Amino acid sequence: MAERSADIPAETRPVWACEASFLAEEWGVTIRRVRQMAEEGRLRRCGRGLFDWTHGELVKFGASFLGQDRARGIDGDTLAAVGWLGHFWGRKPAPVTAEELAVWCGLCARWGLSEHDASALIARAAAMRGEHCPPFATSAH
Repeated sequence: MAERSADIPAETRPVWACEASFLAEEWGVTIRRVRQMAEEGRLRRCGRGLFDWTHGELVKFGASFLGQDRARGIDGDTLAAVGWLGHFWGRKPAPVTAEELAVWCGLCARWGLSEHDASALIARAAAMRGEHCPPFATSAH
């Protein structure tokens, strides 16, 4: 079946909004599997026939960190938070700043989540990452 793309022309849509065929090729899965991932809550849709590449990449990174057995049954947004925090592990300077958390909140807003939801996801992800969780800045400098 031909891919039904969104009404948004490719040259004007956000760079993170991708068709299933692109994601399937990028991730080495079938188009059907991309759609299944969205149905399972492992990939956010962002329009008719479009999926959020950023969300999918963060979910993949989070699931990879946790391992498939541990990641099974965990919702996509929590896995995305685990993946997002993973980008800060071992970096210098160490603390995740308020500005960086604001970026996370912006991603969550794009996915239709509130700031409270974003904070709860980070808290859950930090607990799952355990000793591999980066430190957080406690005050603005």
